[in-house]
Amino acid sequence: MLLEREVTVDSKRRATIPTELLREAGVRVGDHLVVTVVGPGSFALRTRASILSEVRAEIEAGFSDGIVGSTDAIDEIRAERQRDSGMTDARLDVDEPRDPEVVQARGTALLTRLGL
Repeated sequence: MLLEREVTVDSKRRATIPTELLREAGVRVGDHLVVTVVGPGSFALRTRASILSEVRAEIEAGFSDGIVGSTDAIDEIRAERQRDSGMTDARLDVDEPRDPEVVQARGTALLTRLGL
């Protein structure tokens, strides 16, 4: 429901928001309000809690939509690394790529080929 009330700005440039409007908007005593100038003669009042809630929702949507670090993207990267590792092992003719002795032998062979 859209409620409107006319208020007057006093000599100290203050305006009082009627209780009925605050109650309808869910604003409680102690809430922090953020005032945004929308345009000439126009303001938007929002609680800090509502702004934080909106930001959290946008962040969560980004994660669930695959925009930022989704599980699917991470799984794809892991799968790509696994494919690359498999191709490298196949070229080097390695049976057990995770075996420490194989890794050591690869390093030694590379250093030998480089003359080090």
